[in-house]
Amino acid sequence: MITLIDLYKRVDGHAERIWEKSFGAETGAVVKRLQPGECIEYPGRGGGHGQTLVPGQAYSATLWASLTLDGEAQSRWYHIYFCMIESDNGLVPHQVLGDDWSACGVGVRW
Repeated sequence: MITLIDLYKRVDGHAERIWEKSFGAETGAVVKRLQPGECIEYPGRGGGHGQTLVPGQAYSATLWASLTLDGEAQSRWYHIYFCMIESDNGLVPHQVLGDDWSACGVGVRW
């Protein structure tokens, strides 16, 4: 169950938070249960409070989750690096694996 999502972009050698979504305050619940295939909308592209994600920029996202293992409440965080790339369907996110930022454009890296 998700409790918090943070989105960052790389600016002048440091991470700058550009969006945060907390599920406790907004929904009245402590967490959000995400179903398989369900997406969490990012409010970019002219709506909400998020910046528009653009090609040629390094991004990272952190997802904080709570779960129960062997009857004990625990927390986990998951982190991903990505960039936006052009495709036949417009801009799409591209997950960066390891340190291979080559698909993201010249000079783009975390």
